[in-house]
Formats: sequence, C-alpha cells, structure tokens
Amino acid sequence: MASDQIIARERAVGPDDDDVAATYERLRPGLTRVAYLLTFDAHDAHDVVQECFLAALPRWNAIDDHDAYLRRAVTNRAYTAIRDRSRRQEKDRRHHAERRSGAGEAEYLADAIAALPPKERAVVVLRYHLDCSTAEIAAALEMRPGSVGPTLTRALRRLEEAITS
Repeated sequence: MASDQIIARERAVGPDDDDVAATYERLRPGLTRVAYLLTFDAHDAHDVVQECFLAALPRWNAIDDHDAYLRRAVTNRAYTAIRDRSRRQEKDRRHHAERRSGAGEAEYLADAIAALPPKERAVVVLRYHLDCSTAEIAAALEMRPGSVGPTLTRALRRLEEAITS
C-alpha cells in the first residue's frame, strides 16, 4: 500500500482521543489566556477555545501543526467575539470607570491595551504574553511578516501615549 493511501486511511479513521485530550490539556491554558487578553471576557475566552477545538476535530488528522492551527483559530474567533460593538463599548466604559476609581497600574495598562485596535492588540498579546516570533505572529494573524514590526511599533506608540497622558 502506498504511503499516500496509508495517510489518507489514517485521516479518514478520525482523531485519536488520547492525542486530542493531551493536546487540549497542554494548549488550553495558554490559548484561554490569549483569548482573554483579546476579548477581556473570561466566558468568551473559554467559549472561543472550546469552539476552536470542536471545529478542529473533524479535520484533526489533516492538521500538520496543531499548535499553530489552534493559535490562529483562537485569534480569529476572538476577533469575531470582539466585533460585537455593544459588548465592546460596555467593556470600555467599565474599564474607564475602574481607572477613574483609583485602579492600580495593571488595570490601567489593561485599559490601554483594551483601547488598541484588534490587530494591534493581538500583536502585543502574541509578542509579549506568548513570546511568539514575528513569523508565528504573522501566521496567526494572516499578515505578512514584514507588517508585524510596524504594527507592533504603532501599538507600543499608542500604549505609551495612553500611559503618559
């Protein structure tokens, strides 16, 4: 039997439950943190991660790099979650109210990060929270590697302006 036929048969059988469970346990905490840092909502973050794993199951064996695939899927689904303007506006009001009430530096920084445009926020989170390389960020956000640096620079400039003003 040709190797292509063996691979096709393995992919048709379905994912190995132990492999999926091990990958889920290994990646879930980090992916949940990323989703939270993008959405600023714990429930949305958990939902995003679970939805991404469920969506990956039918093609689990066809995915070559589960880490990269799921990181990209979580980022994309988090974008979808934050597109809901009313929810996002409510979070902004809540964050600003906390800052005015004397919240600490961490909350102030979270405010500044929350105010960034989604793509800039994602670049900051992937770079400084997950310590992703430029290539990994570009792959996760479907952008050219040459665009990651300028996007990060713009985001950091905005953060500096927000913090110093």
